[in-house]
Amino acid sequence: PLQPGQHRLATALKGDGRLVALLRLHRLTGDRWLLLTPEVCREPLAAHLDKFLITEDARITDHTGALTPLEIAGPDALR
Repeated sequence: PLQPGQHRLATALKGDGRLVALLRLHRLTGDRWLLLTPEVCREPLAAHLDKFLITEDARITDHTGALTPLEIAGPDALR
């Protein structure tokens, strides 16, 4: 299992194995997660995940436009 602060590449699949979305799954805290996916996968992924929401204890929120990607590269990037 992912610990808070960890992430990994993942896929969302339909029951028959067809791909819904490629995504990067980040565990923010114990019960908060961030899923990053290409724009073209956003709506299909949200619809797919919504099928699994059977309780009011969870929700999916689209933060498109609220986040800005930033890449830091180079030999000293980890410092």
